[in-house]
Amino acid sequence: MRYTVVIPVLDQLHYTQQCVQSLLDHGTPAEAILVIDNGSSDATPEWLATQGAIHSVRNPCVHSRVGIDSAAAPGARCQL
Repeated sequence: MRYTVVIPVLDQLHYTQQCVQSLLDHGTPAEAILVIDNGSSDATPEWLATQGAIHSVRNPCVHSRVGIDSAAAPGARCQL
């Protein structure tokens, strides 16, 4: 089975790292891991830039912090 995991995030780098590591350790790997950064102000963007095993997208709607639905929506539109 092929699947892509979409993870919307806002700060909370420690939890983002744990989530990504758990996915990488999973027995049936995802075809892609896509992290949608909803305007993080901690070290999340810098950490994501160093991760070759995952894709990341900065949500263009970050100015309004519109919530998880708008944070996850770019993941549904991405062509990986």
